[in-house]
Amino acid sequence: MSKPVTFYSEGVKLAGDVYLPADIKPGERRAGVVLCHGYTGVRGIYLPDNARVLAAAGYAVLNFDYKGWGDSDGPKTRLAPYSRVADVQAALSFLAAQPEVDPDRLGLYGTSYGGATVVFVAAIDPRVKCTVAVVGIGNGARWMRSVRRPDEYHDLLARAPPATAASGRSAACPNSPTATTSCCPIASRPSWARRRAATTRRR
Repeated sequence: MSKPVTFYSEGVKLAGDVYLPADIKPGERRAGVVLCHGYTGVRGIYLPDNARVLAAAGYAVLNFDYKGWGDSDGPKTRLAPYSRVADVQAALSFLAAQPEVDPDRLGLYGTSYGGATVVFVAAIDPRVKCTVAVVGIGNGARWMRSVRRPDEYHDLLARAPPATAASGRSAACPNSPTATTSCCPIASRPSWARRRAATTRRR
């Protein structure tokens, strides 16, 4: 069974669906999984199938749209990698707060660009106990080039700040994995998140 829900990420309302196991009993808490779609995906395309299978296996599942995609508020079709990280963390918080969910047993499942997002979130957020990344992106700059014709990639670099064009990383955010990132929420995270992110980058 599923129910539509809304929650907030950085002050923006996100839309989602919570799927619960059919056999869940009153007062029982199950492990929870947040599903994260890819680059241009929305929650209604294929992740509902994953959500139903996971719910049938006994998990509580949250499937949602990032800011600006699907039914969520925000600038439409904007891809901001670190904003998506914040969205996933907000989704974890929302799912953990549900009475049917055990907040100490949370996992992430991401496909394509969502696969890269869930790996990053797992590296900085200790609430994540299990992560599955399907056909995820490992090198953002290389991927940005691979999905464009040579002239499109040249135009992208021409529009980017000089430091970004030279390195593939945003001048506004040196941790940026792609040339399109203009913000980095890591600095505003608790100290454990900053330390864990720094450790991950050194590996």
